[in-house]
Amino acid sequence: MLALAGAALSSPTRTDNQPLLPSGHSQCKALATAGAQPGKFVRSLDQCTERFTSELSCNGYKVLLSRVDQPGLDFWDVLLRIRSENSTTEDYPPPTVAVEGRATEQISHNAAYLCNEDKLVLYGGRIKPDGRPGHYPGMLRMEGTLSDSGVAWSEPMLILDADKAKSLNCTDGRRNHLGICEFDGKLSVVEFKGNTLIFGRLNPKNQGFRHVQMTRHPSDDPTQLAPFQSLVFDEYDTTVDNNIYFLNVQASTDKLIGLFPAVIDKTGGIYYSESTDGVHWLKPHLVMGSQTFGVRNDDYPVDGFISNQSGLFFSVDHEIVLEHGEDFNAEASAKGLCTPPHSCQYEIHRSALEELMGRG
Repeated sequence: MLALAGAALSSPTRTDNQPLLPSGHSQCKALATAGAQPGKFVRSLDQCTERFTSELSCNGYKVLLSRVDQPGLDFWDVLLRIRSENSTTEDYPPPTVAVEGRATEQISHNAAYLCNEDKLVLYGGRIKPDGRPGHYPGMLRMEGTLSDSGVAWSEPMLILDADKAKSLNCTDGRRNHLGICEFDGKLSVVEFKGNTLIFGRLNPKNQGFRHVQMTRHPSDDPTQLAPFQSLVFDEYDTTVDNNIYFLNVQASTDKLIGLFPAVIDKTGGIYYSESTDGVHWLKPHLVMGSQTFGVRNDDYPVDGFISNQSGLFFSVDHEIVLEHGEDFNAEASAKGLCTPPHSCQYEIHRSALEELMGRG
C-alpha cells in the first residue's frame, strides 16, 4: 500500500499570461435561473493554487479533495480534508497531502474520484509517449482505504497507455502531441448502468480549444475500455470560439447530469446539461455567469454534486487563481500575498430546472 504523504507544499515558477485576480473577495453569486437565490458561503480554501475540487461520501467519511501546485514545474499534489459523516460540524480539519504528484506518475494532475463500496477510487494520469519531454505512462487507477488519519492507497494500475489510447481513438489534435490524448485538465468518473464512464479533455483538429471525450469500461473490469467518443451537444458547435474546460458528471436514476465551466458564444459561466448515454447531450444552459479570461473563467463547479427529485444541489469554487508560480505558493497563501479560492453552496429547485430545460 502507498502510505499517506505529508510533505510541505509550494509552487513552481511559471506564468501563463493570466492576470492576478483581485484580493479580498468572498462573495457568492446569484444564479441565472428563475427565482434563484444567492448561494451560501461554505469555506475559503487554504492554498491559492487549489482547484478541481471533489466532495463525496465514502465508507462513513465525508472527503474533500483538491489539486495544488507542488515545487517543480508540472507537478501537483492532492490535498485531502476528511471528517466522519456523523460529525456534529460540517467543517473539515486542515488538509493533508493525500497524493504526492512527483511520486505517482502525474496521477494527481487531473484526478477524479468515486466510492466503490468501501473504497475511495482514483482515476488520473497523463499520456506523454516516449521521446517527448516529461514522459508519463498514461491513465492510472488506484483504490484507497479511508481512516481517521487519511487514506492509504493501493499500487496504481495502468489502464491506458499510449498504444492503447491510439487504438481506441483517444485524441489530442494539438501540435507536438502525436495525435494521442494527454488528458491535460480534469477528469470525471461516474457509475452508470453497470459501467464506469470516464470523461476527459479533448483538443480537436490541431487546435488549442477545449472539448470533452468519453470512454467507459464494465464496472468490474477497468482494463476493458471502449473506444473514445467526442461528446455531442444539441444546438452547440464544436469550434475554436466554444470551449468546455472540463465536465463534471453525476448520475441520477435514468440519466446523467453535467455541470461544467465553459465559454459558449462568448458567454462565460457554469453550464448544465443532461444525457442518457454519456455521448449525446442536451443543449447547454447557463446556470451561473462568470468573468472570462480568454477561453477560461474563474468559477469551477465542485465534482460530487447531487441531483434528485427535489432539484440540483451543488457547490462552486469561486475566484480560481488561473496563474501558477512562486507568487501563489503555500508560503504566499499563508502570508496573505494571494487569495485562495472560496466555496459557496447553491441549489436549483426542480421546477426551476425543468423551466430552464424548456420542460416547465
